[in-house]
Amino acid sequence: MSNVLPRPDYKTLTERQLGKLKPWHTVEPKMDGIWCEVQIADGTAIGYSRTGQEKARWSVPSDIVATLHGELLIGSTWAKERGITGQLHLFDCTQLHGVDVTGAAQSHRRELAAAVVAQVEGWQMVPCWAGPDALAVWADLVVIQDYEGLVVKDSRAKWGIGWSRCKAQVDHDYICMGWEYGTGKNCALPVSIVCGLYVDGVLSPVGKVFGLAQEAETIRANPERYRGRVFSAIGNRRFASGALRHGVFCGWHKDKPASACKL
Repeated sequence: MSNVLPRPDYKTLTERQLGKLKPWHTVEPKMDGIWCEVQIADGTAIGYSRTGQEKARWSVPSDIVATLHGELLIGSTWAKERGITGQLHLFDCTQLHGVDVTGAAQSHRRELAAAVVAQVEGWQMVPCWAGPDALAVWADLVVIQDYEGLVVKDSRAKWGIGWSRCKAQVDHDYICMGWEYGTGKNCALPVSIVCGLYVDGVLSPVGKVFGLAQEAETIRANPERYRGRVFSAIGNRRFASGALRHGVFCGWHKDKPASACKL
């Protein structure tokens, strides 16, 4: 475990708001990995999750002393589909040679990060664009290339100020194939639905969705009443497997047949 800076809070933007960004805004792709703080000293870089757990180590030039921030692409179906699992993509620097730079402008901190990244083989900077290009970037990366969304920052601001993000959302219909239950006092309550789709004519489980707080007691009273029914869910994106990222239950369909739910 190691002390890490808290991840800044992000405001949520709509796609419409992306069209109103100013030249001093920067736009970065939202990559689907884990938030990573990289602490560098004595020829070793250690990547920590936001909870302070060590996730990776790298050998680096011994004269680098810095703290960088980025996205480590592990535990991600999105990264696996692209063959980029394990890559480190960086976007910020908060300490360099013992000097705290959190109060510097985001554009300057990014330059500092880029100078460090250039010295380490295999590391990459997260690309960025000016705010007025946001809608074009959204159309390319999110709509066509299936990125999770965009992150917007104020290039003039200090660490964590003026950070926002806009995520793509998709909805999909599934067949209820059963439940996963809670633990402890909630062991009798369903907490997620096992999602089914017909794959090559065979009903198959493809993932699960959460968000059953309002339905849990009703389902527990008669779970078989719902098995085999069609429901809708919403998530940040749909994987090739048919599963949703961060899927949330939306409601039951009254008249859609299960046979229509195909991968």
